[in-house]
Amino acid sequence: MSGGLLSIGSLSGQGMPSAKPLLSGLPLRGNYLIKNAHIITMDDQIGDFPNGDLHLNNGIIKAVGENINAEAAEIIEAKGMIVIPGFIETHWHMWNSIFRSMAVDDPGEGYFDTRTEIGGHFTPDDMYNGNLLSVTEALFSGITTVHDWNHNIRSLEHAEYSIKAIKDAGIRARFSFGNPVGLDDEEPVMFGPLEHLADNWQDYSNEGLIALGFAWRGIEGNIKVGEAELNKVRSMGLPVTVHASSAGIIGRLAYAGLLGPDMLIVHGMQATGQEIESMVKAGAPISLSPFSELRIGYGFPEVPELVRAGATIGLSVDTTVLSGNSDMFAIMKNILNITNALEQDEFKLSPRQVLEMATIDGARSMGIADITGSISPGKRADITMVDGTAINMQPMTDAVNLLVEAAQPANVHSVWADGRLLKHKGNLTHLSVEEVGRKATRSYKEIIKKSK
Repeated sequence: MSGGLLSIGSLSGQGMPSAKPLLSGLPLRGNYLIKNAHIITMDDQIGDFPNGDLHLNNGIIKAVGENINAEAAEIIEAKGMIVIPGFIETHWHMWNSIFRSMAVDDPGEGYFDTRTEIGGHFTPDDMYNGNLLSVTEALFSGITTVHDWNHNIRSLEHAEYSIKAIKDAGIRARFSFGNPVGLDDEEPVMFGPLEHLADNWQDYSNEGLIALGFAWRGIEGNIKVGEAELNKVRSMGLPVTVHASSAGIIGRLAYAGLLGPDMLIVHGMQATGQEIESMVKAGAPISLSPFSELRIGYGFPEVPELVRAGATIGLSVDTTVLSGNSDMFAIMKNILNITNALEQDEFKLSPRQVLEMATIDGARSMGIADITGSISPGKRADITMVDGTAINMQPMTDAVNLLVEAAQPANVHSVWADGRLLKHKGNLTHLSVEEVGRKATRSYKEIIKKSK
């Protein structure tokens, strides 16, 4: 399609939502020297520094180690703090955060029925409000990269407003364009809006912080339609993600020769050893969402088998309709404890292994490990600082164990995304949490009215 950004509002006559929740524009990428922190780099070549310094300048990690000097840098005294790479979230239906904890226990009112019922009532403005709620909570929780697995794109504007929320927040992301929930299996995805986005991505990418991908529905419905969609997006060079929520899906993808390193598998429930081997051989990573998988009754992912096979594993929120929140600390703890319980082995999985899943392996699963996921000089400055002096973190025993077993989002002191300080001293620097919540609540009430 031709270049040039399509006029916002061209499909519905509405203008883009104002950036009212923004207290100010995004902060500049500053020059910071974090001093005397316990730094966990997640870089095996560098190691950890129990009393280390970290220099960030203009969005880049310049140096990490001890006794670093950086003239003109703003000094941030971090004694008692734990510094880690920002968490990498790998699969999140961010639009439906407006319906947090909405799925109930009665048949007909569970997640899938609720999602399908409300999805068609979302306006582009509602998409903005849902995504803004999600990314605001993500930053508050120490997440610096999100994967917006967006399966409610009903027009170009629905996509544009979703992307704008991510851009306004300043977070790193992949926006994966998907079919709207409820789309008939025989009906193909709207490729016109996707092609427009791809052709003009420089206008949407927020200086490269946001990547474009495709949320594929797979071949569980109409195989011909599914394969045609996959061939199309692969010809466009887009990374793909697909749900494998029940037994046999990975095997069918492998049999059809469709697996590849560009395909992120989500859930991988009840995967057999052969399926896992096929996935790993093809180079396909996997995203696990333990809270939603347990809540909806899928079971629990085959974590020991995945680790044993050498799979690249990322962790994800999935949907706060089921998971309730975007607490990556709790997600790590859940993976650790339930895996070891099922294996009846206290040492089957270690806290450091699950921290890897939430950071560097999450980055690998998203194809961005050269950019983020570890505190390595030259990478982008995506950093989370956790308050180790909080009462639930005392005494400071083992920093990694504390992060996985004791920490919570309220302990996140500061967050840098691409060198911008977006949370400091426990507060977001550029977003009004109250206004974000009001906008989400307004959308929730309006959608409920429409759906009755």
